[in-house]
Amino acid sequence: MTLIYFYFLIYYVSEYLQISDLFVFPSTMEGMPNAILETMSCGVPAVSYCVSGVNDIIIDGENGRIIETGNESAFQKAVLELLQDKKKRKSYSRQARKRIIEKFSLDFVSDQYVKVYNSLMEN
Repeated sequence: MTLIYFYFLIYYVSEYLQISDLFVFPSTMEGMPNAILETMSCGVPAVSYCVSGVNDIIIDGENGRIIETGNESAFQKAVLELLQDKKKRKSYSRQARKRIIEKFSLDFVSDQYVKVYNSLMEN
């Protein structure tokens, strides 16, 4: 993959995310789902199954929805609810962006690394 292609891929993905109302993430196996981090950084709330890493990003009922893995009817209901409730979706959108800035931005994460390294040096 050339650097130019990569740049355009990143640029257009963020454009599409920014015009999206909702991100639906039905994966049942994950580590730290970068797709949710990227989506929420664009101010788009997500609906996801409760898989590894999601609980660290989404606060259920505040900036998105976390559904018990495999509960397809609850997942569908959560998606439809958010698509139909513009006020709730907008609130989740604001909170999604805020969460990413506060807990997953480069500044925050690098500060956390510095704290860990400093505590290791003290021991």
